[in-house]
Amino acid sequence: MIGSNSADRGLKISPSKPLSTATVDKGSVTVTNEKSWLRCRDLLSAEAPAVEASLVTQLSGDSRNLTPISRVNFVYPAGAASLALVHLIEVGDGTPGQAMHVTPNTTGEAIEVSLGGKTYVFSKRSPFTVSVK
Repeated sequence: MIGSNSADRGLKISPSKPLSTATVDKGSVTVTNEKSWLRCRDLLSAEAPAVEASLVTQLSGDSRNLTPISRVNFVYPAGAASLALVHLIEVGDGTPGQAMHVTPNTTGEAIEVSLGGKTYVFSKRSPFTVSVK
């Protein structure tokens, strides 16, 4: 599950295991439950995310069904006139594999990310279109 809690913080939430089992590196976090894994990387910043404590929350309309989740915040400096966030989420079975090699190209108008032979272009201007070349 992915969400955002303010203009200067990108919030990532991963289910089940406490984040004490997570691997936190420069600009990335990898978490596993020994059967599968999830890795989230910030492609534009090398800052290490802050790992916060596990908590229990309600993910469905049933208030009796509480789910333990863990949370990682990628925290960014406040006060900038604008903020571009580009995160890559990788998932897999078994143990975490090598991180995909992805290098975004940032211009004044867009952020381009090449994956699997395609280049995705994210406009920096309203209406913030996404196109593929």
